[in-house]
Amino acid sequence: MLSDPKSIFAVYVGESKMQGIIQGNRKEVLVRYISQWLQPQVGDEVVTSGLDGIFFEGIKVGVVSKVIEEESSKTVVITPYVTPHVPSYMHVIK
Repeated sequence: MLSDPKSIFAVYVGESKMQGIIQGNRKEVLVRYISQWLQPQVGDEVVTSGLDGIFFEGIKVGVVSKVIEEESSKTVVITPYVTPHVPSYMHVIK
C-alpha cells in the first residue's frame, strides 16, 4: 500500500520531472525531498522515475493535491490513482 511507511521509492513530479521520494505516513501519501528552488503545483502528475531500480520509469502513481514548504526542501501530498481496499476479514476454505 502506498500509505505504508515502509513503501518507499523514487518518483518524478510534473512535466519537468522534479525528483522526489514517495513515502506514506499511514494517513496520506507524500513525496519528500523535492529541491527548494523547484515549483511543484497542485495537479502535477506523479510517476515512477526508475532511478531506484524498484519500478521502471513512467508508472502513473497519482496527482499532487497539496504543496508543503519546509526548511530545506518541499513535500507534496498526492492523491493516488489507485486506492487499495484491505479487507477487514478473510474466509479460509479447507
